[in-house]
Amino acid sequence: MRAAATAIRGLGADTWGIYSGVQFWEFYKKAAQNGECEFFNADMTESTINSQACVDTLNLMTSFMDEDLMPTSAELSGVSDGDLFVSGKLGMIVTGIWMFSAFAEAPFAWDVEVEPMINQHASHFFANGVGVSATTDNAEAAAAWAQFLTSSEVAANVRVASSWELPALDEPAYFADYLAVTPPENREAVFASLESPVTPPVIVRQNEMQDAVNALITRVVDGELTAQEALDQAKTELDALIAE
Repeated sequence: MRAAATAIRGLGADTWGIYSGVQFWEFYKKAAQNGECEFFNADMTESTINSQACVDTLNLMTSFMDEDLMPTSAELSGVSDGDLFVSGKLGMIVTGIWMFSAFAEAPFAWDVEVEPMINQHASHFFANGVGVSATTDNAEAAAAWAQFLTSSEVAANVRVASSWELPALDEPAYFADYLAVTPPENREAVFASLESPVTPPVIVRQNEMQDAVNALITRVVDGELTAQEALDQAKTELDALIAE
């Protein structure tokens, strides 16, 4: 991937090789790809986010900007990474299946692949849960609706056809139409990525953790802190969050 990004960057001063966001949500995924970077110890009594593996992971993420393969926020000048890709000025973009429709009208051929790994594969996995209130006066009807929405063939077909989201059902026939739509040609990569899903680390004070880590990563991107300094501070803040 880095070699390809370097070759693409060489095509012109306004052509970039890759865009992969440097923020909390990409960091925990890249940490999983590293395989040795964990946010917390096994019993959740201490943060380990400042380990050498985590520092190495964050340094790898920023290296694409350091090597002039990926634009900084200033170089994007308010243009989104998705718009930069559609304009033909970005060779590769790390993003999700929700961008397929946005890229459909791009004036060039494009395709998708499972994101390259660091030491092991790890791909984002996002899901919406469906629940029924324990205090509802219509428990039977609500449960029937939840079952219909999450497991029926009718609902599955509607969800796939509308590009809403893929139902979590082991029924290959439901996805035939989805796989037939192009671009991209390699939609099978979507299912291949599910062989190595990763979800974010979770604590009670989740939003505070995300905001704290994201703010410190931004300071690394802006050159205010080194990766080690930022993650040392992150450890202090995360230790405080899980202690309270």
